[in-house]
Amino acid sequence: MGTSSQTPADVHESMEFARDEEIIRQQLENTLTIFGYFLPADISIEYRNSVAILHGRVSSYHEKQRAQELARRIDGVALIINRLFVDPTA
Repeated sequence: MGTSSQTPADVHESMEFARDEEIIRQQLENTLTIFGYFLPADISIEYRNSVAILHGRVSSYHEKQRAQELARRIDGVALIINRLFVDPTA
């Protein structure tokens, strides 16, 4: 059988990193909900390795830009990929 090269410290560090990423993702979601007035059902957020990816639909180009600007304010976000779809009927 193979042996793992990970030490308990490596596993702990990996778990800390994953928890930190979830905290930042939650901050992004809260910021967009509170300051952008976006409903969590309309926008979903992926966050990994300092990259935030915004998915979902908004009713105007202004809302799409607003979501991106709000995400930019979160510490830990180095890059934003804005995949929000503008749907005027949303």
